[in-house]
Amino acid sequence: MYEGNASMNKQRLVIWILSGLLVLAAAAAVQQHVVARRLAAQLKMFDEHRERFAAIRSHPLYSARDAAETERPDGARSSGAVAGSDAMDAGGTKTAASGGNEAAAGNGADAHAEGFDEKKRSGEPMTTGASDAGRAAPGAHSGQSAASAGQQRTGMEGQERNGHGRQGKGREATAQAIERSKALLAQAQAHVREGDYTAAEELLHKSLEQDSGNTRAWKEMAQLQRRLGLTDMEIETYQRWMDTAPEDSDPYYLMAEAYARVGMDAEARQYLTAYESMANDTMGDYVRMSHLYRTMNAREDEGRILSQWMNKTPESVDAQRAWADYQRRMGNFSGALAQYEAIASTMPDNPMPYTQMAEIYRRNGDYATAQQHYETALALRPGDISTMNRLADARYASGDLQGAINVYAEIMALEPGSRAAEQAERRALQIQRQLEP
Repeated sequence: MYEGNASMNKQRLVIWILSGLLVLAAAAAVQQHVVARRLAAQLKMFDEHRERFAAIRSHPLYSARDAAETERPDGARSSGAVAGSDAMDAGGTKTAASGGNEAAAGNGADAHAEGFDEKKRSGEPMTTGASDAGRAAPGAHSGQSAASAGQQRTGMEGQERNGHGRQGKGREATAQAIERSKALLAQAQAHVREGDYTAAEELLHKSLEQDSGNTRAWKEMAQLQRRLGLTDMEIETYQRWMDTAPEDSDPYYLMAEAYARVGMDAEARQYLTAYESMANDTMGDYVRMSHLYRTMNAREDEGRILSQWMNKTPESVDAQRAWADYQRRMGNFSGALAQYEAIASTMPDNPMPYTQMAEIYRRNGDYATAQQHYETALALRPGDISTMNRLADARYASGDLQGAINVYAEIMALEPGSRAAEQAERRALQIQRQLEP
């Protein structure tokens, strides 16, 4: 009998093992099928992008410039997109030609920046003649001077812009063409909202055919390419936008932003420097530049821009707050506190400086002073849940557990049933347990 049971157990064990192997095989087959489907979808997406790229490169707006480039004896390319992406040989090292391109790019951006600085100082009107030739150099080839690169824009030299800054290849767009371009742009934007990017792209090309100076169409095109992850084409669009509207600063900033986004900080800095030289010292310019330098972790340059903003408009609360926030992030708490106090004296009814000062004091362990500033902020803006939570935290950190519970109880009474109230209740119960003997 025992031998029979042992034989039966062995059979069951074998069956279990075989069943387990079958389950594992089935799971592997399912996983393999899923991976195959994902790979097929990625390949399909790649083919679609490749076809779209080929179609765009054959578009008249692109083919005309490419044809001009092929006539050059050295085969130089004028697109800023190759400054970083095509500079690598098969071994991953930079070729001699690409080194020339990068040097020309750097020199061109610097020369362009100097040119605009000189014009701003002298009051000379911004023209598109050979004196601005340095701007062409980001796409200039090795050995080509900034001046010669700019002189190749014969279609732009001596041309005057019309009332809204539009100019294209030696001739101004007519009023009718401008209106058609605007209408096509509006249609393209509608397609973007609907998710029909192919139709939007087609309409944007048509819009630019009607008026190559339609800066909104250039920007929409670049944003669409960015959304599709086509960074090289986005950079190419900014370069063509620059060619069409040399005095427009927007493509320089957006080009810098695109390079920074892919980690090419050296190229980003070149175009951001050019943008600085073209900026009009507006709040938007300072915000843009300081933000991008902060994104690039260039703290010194960020501080330099914010300092310029402060010197230019010392009465601006926005400039003061940006400078105070910078000082706080850099660890200069005394400087930040002095700036927040100045803002509070200018805007005594604004709770913001009191909240920021309270944060600094709380982080430095001065909970009593932090509580005073939080309470002042709440007196100016009663019922602010965020500030109330911070006040409760400060009271708890200072050892005033019952005071913290009282603040949480106020939050629960203000917004019963809300997520903030639920969190306050949980926190109050935790502190209450600590008070129990």
